[in-house]
Amino acid sequence: MQNKKLAHEDPNDKAQTVVVEKEHVNPNGSIGTTVKAGDSTGSADAAASVSLPDAKNGVSVVDTISYKGLVAGETYTVTGTLNRVENGEVKEEIATVTETKVADAAEGTWTIDFGTQVLEAGQTYVVYEKAISSSNQVDTDNDNKPDVPQSVVHEDPNDKAQTVVVDKEHQNPEGSMKTTVKAGDSTGSADKAATVTTSTDKTKVNVVDTITYEGLVAGEKYEVTGTLYLVENGEAKEAIATVTETKTADAANGTWTIDFGSVEVQAGKSYVVFEKGVSVNALVDTDNDNKPDSKQEVSHEDPKDKSQTVTVVKGKTPGKNVFTGLNTNTNAYILIALVSLGAILWIVKRRKA
Repeated sequence: MQNKKLAHEDPNDKAQTVVVEKEHVNPNGSIGTTVKAGDSTGSADAAASVSLPDAKNGVSVVDTISYKGLVAGETYTVTGTLNRVENGEVKEEIATVTETKVADAAEGTWTIDFGTQVLEAGQTYVVYEKAISSSNQVDTDNDNKPDVPQSVVHEDPNDKAQTVVVDKEHQNPEGSMKTTVKAGDSTGSADKAATVTTSTDKTKVNVVDTITYEGLVAGEKYEVTGTLYLVENGEAKEAIATVTETKTADAANGTWTIDFGSVEVQAGKSYVVFEKGVSVNALVDTDNDNKPDSKQEVSHEDPKDKSQTVTVVKGKTPGKNVFTGLNTNTNAYILIALVSLGAILWIVKRRKA
């Protein structure tokens, strides 16, 4: 009897096929963001910067999300939040946008448009982004079946690339100055001018002016000009001496001195010191664009201010005796002593007689 060989060898027969599931690999995704505010785009080195006028009028804020390790073809719910931050901490949510995005590939980019936002002067803002897959993509219990959605976030308040900084509102300095003059040993005050007494028509006296300033910009340099004028009837008539020096305002309020040196003045005349300080740099915003375009100027030019006035009067001054070289007051005392001594000697002599 002849044996017959029977076989069924069909690799495409599903009834005789066993399929082993592939090992599920959890996607390992991440996102990074780069914000653009107006014409300025953030980077790893510098935040996006917005001028105050643009911030007040409203500026367009768009965030670009760069993703890696997502599931190609999967749909994600993407939420972007624009936050106001202080000292690295979120203080306020300004705007939130949620959109559905598809990952065309494992790596790619999306954009989230926050529209036009009115931002505050001197404030810092940061964009947070989160993407969550619509279907389960992550196996958490190792049964080779995904049981939770994939979630990727980027929420770093210190990341400059996702940060927007608004310029501080420029505050124009409002400065002032007043002066107190010293001529020789006499110092002017609100009640009385410094007084120089001379026995001649002209004399020389050392003049030093102390400037007290307020409301300057600390750390800024100023060109300070002091001028000593001859005044008549409350009007400056002639510049007697001028000194210009560069001074630094160590603080908003402080003092400087201007030394005019030895100055020749006339008896019967009055003199006044005028002072002006002009900043080396532009510190004043004159056109309200939040950018200083003019120098700060402060001055004190009051010809009737006694504290900055020097009055020269003609009168007796301590003199020298031509014979003894001693001053006249000392000679008077000596003369009295000699007369007294002579009187005593005369009395003694009369008694002996």
